[in-house]
Amino acid sequence: MSVPGWTVPVAMRLLDAVSPYVAARFASVLFWHLGRPSSVRAVDREVHESAAKEQVVFGLTAVSVYTWGAGNSVILLVHGWRSRASRFSHLVRALVSDGHMVVSFDAPGHGASGRGPSNVVEWAGIIRELEARYGHFEAVVGHSFGVLAAFHAVRMGVTTGRMVTIAGVHSLEHLVASFTRVIRLPTRTRVRFRDRINQLVFVDSTFEWGQIVSQLDSGSSPMPLLVVHDSSDVVVGIDQAGLIADGHAVSASVMYTEGLGHNRVLADRRVVDAVTEFVSTQVEPRR
Repeated sequence: MSVPGWTVPVAMRLLDAVSPYVAARFASVLFWHLGRPSSVRAVDREVHESAAKEQVVFGLTAVSVYTWGAGNSVILLVHGWRSRASRFSHLVRALVSDGHMVVSFDAPGHGASGRGPSNVVEWAGIIRELEARYGHFEAVVGHSFGVLAAFHAVRMGVTTGRMVTIAGVHSLEHLVASFTRVIRLPTRTRVRFRDRINQLVFVDSTFEWGQIVSQLDSGSSPMPLLVVHDSSDVVVGIDQAGLIADGHAVSASVMYTEGLGHNRVLADRRVVDAVTEFVSTQVEPRR
C-alpha cells in the first residue's frame, strides 16, 4: 500500500466534504496502488534466470511461477507488497544447496505477472493452487505482506510443516489503520472505506478483513514458527513481530536483527542461515 504525495490528506478532507462515498473510492484506489511492477535487480538476476518458469492462470491473471532445485521437500516463498519472487535469491541459493525444491511466484500486479489489482484473498488462493500442483509444503516462508497471505492460505486449508515470517505484518487491521492514519482519513470516509474493502475483496469469501491475521486458530496443533524482524524496520514496526510470536507462544522462536531494515534482512547471511536451518531441522520452541 502506497501513499503518493503530501497533498493526499488535504485532498481527502476536500473530497470528504463533498461526498464521503467518493472520498472512500479514491482512498481505496490509493490503498491498492501498486505502481510499476519492480524489475529484477542485478544481484538477483542469476538466480532468477536459473529458475524453471511457467504461468498458472488464476482467475483472470496469468501468474508467473518459479521453481528451483529437485529435492523431495518443497519450500514455498511468498514475497511482499510491491516486490517479486526474485528478491528471495539469497535464500533460494541456500535452500537449493541444502537439498530442497523451492517454489515461488509473482503475485498479481507484481513482477512478471503484470499490472492489475491484487489482494490477500487472491494471494492465498494462488498458494492453494500451487499446493495442488506441487504437493505438501515442508515449509512456507513469507516476507512482509506475504506473511499475511501465507497465514490466510493455511487458515483456508493449505498444509505445511512449519512457517517463517520475515518482517511480517500481523493483521490486515494494522495495515488499514496505518493507512487511514497516514492520509488522515476523516471519520465518515473511514467507515465507508472499510465497507469498500469488504465489498471489493471479501464479497465471495466467508472471511472479513478483520479476520485476516498472521495467527492460526487456537485449536490448531502447534506448528513450529520462526519470526524474524529487524529493530530498525520503519515499514513494518517490530511490534508486529511481537504480536505474531505472542500468538504462537508455545511453538515460536524469535530472531531479532539490527540495522537491516525491511528488505536487506532478506539477504543477510545470518538470517539466510537461520531460516535454512529452521526449515531443514526440528527446532526447540521458545519457552
